[in-house]
Amino acid sequence: MFPKSPRSYYRDSTRSGETLMPGINMWGKQDCVSSNCYRLRRHRDAAWVMPRSLQGAPGPPSLDYVSRLKGYTYSQGTSPLLFLAPMENLADRPFRRALAATVGGFDEACTEFIRVPGRSENPLGSIRGVASWYEPGELGEVPLGAQIMGSSPELMGMAAQYLVKVRDAPRVDLNCGCPANTVTGSGAGSSLLRTPKLLGQVVAAMVQAVGGMAPVSVKLRAGFDDISLMEDNLLAAQEAGAAFVTLHPRTRRQAYSGHADWDLIGRAVQQLDIPVIGNGDVVSVDRAHQLLRETGCHGLM
Repeated sequence: MFPKSPRSYYRDSTRSGETLMPGINMWGKQDCVSSNCYRLRRHRDAAWVMPRSLQGAPGPPSLDYVSRLKGYTYSQGTSPLLFLAPMENLADRPFRRALAATVGGFDEACTEFIRVPGRSENPLGSIRGVASWYEPGELGEVPLGAQIMGSSPELMGMAAQYLVKVRDAPRVDLNCGCPANTVTGSGAGSSLLRTPKLLGQVVAAMVQAVGGMAPVSVKLRAGFDDISLMEDNLLAAQEAGAAFVTLHPRTRRQAYSGHADWDLIGRAVQQLDIPVIGNGDVVSVDRAHQLLRETGCHGLM
C-alpha cells in the first residue's frame, strides 16, 4: 500500500516540546522539521550564496525531459540534453554548486544515490530521514533530479512519492548501476540486473506512486557479470513505465575498468521505444560527438 495523497498543513510542536519553524507538512501527520534540524540545515547552507546568474524564478525548476529527448537527432546539428552524472562521494552538493557556478553548460544534475532501506518498522519516517535534505532548486534554474537505490518495490514507491509530491523532484531515477559490494550485497544497485522481474516491479511501483507527476527513469549497467540479461532488463524497465533509461555499457564485474562498449548503447536505442541516454567514457567534446553519431542516443551523461 502506498500512502494517501499528501496534504498541506502546519504543525506547532514535536517531541520533547521543541517548537517547529514555519514549514509546510505535506506527507501525513508524522512529517515535521524541528527547530534544531532547521538551524543545522541553515548553518550548513549559509556558507554558499547562489550566484545571481543561477537565481531563477520562484518555485522548483522543471524540464520537459521526454519531449526534448524524443525530439533530438544528431543530424539536426543541435545540442542534446546534457546530464551531470550522479556519483557517490564525488557529485555531491558542493561539487554540483561549484560546477554550476563556474563551468555550467549542463541541462540537469542528479543527486548521488539516496539509499532507501530494505525494511523498516517506520517506513515513512525512514524515507523522510534519508531524503529530507533533497532540494530541487539548489542550482537555481537547473533542475536537480533525485536518484534512489533499493530493492523493495513498496518502499521504493513510497520514496519516489515523497520526493515528487513533497519535495517537488522533477525526476526520480532508479540506481541499477552501483557496483559496490556494500550495495549489491543487500540486493540493490547493479544487483537488480540479475533479476529483470524484480527490476520491473520496482520501476512499476515508483511509476504508480508518483502518478504521472514526474518521469521515472532508470540508470543501469549492461549487466552484472555479463551482458546476457541486458535486453531483458531494458525491456523490463520500459514495460514497467520508465520514461527513459541511461545506459553505462560496462558490467558490474568491470566496475570502472576497461572501455565502455558503445555498441551496446546503439543496441539499446534500436531495441527500445523510449529514449536512451548514453553514458561512459564521455571525456571530451569529440568523444561526445562520436557517441551521439555512432549510437543514435538521445542525450548524454
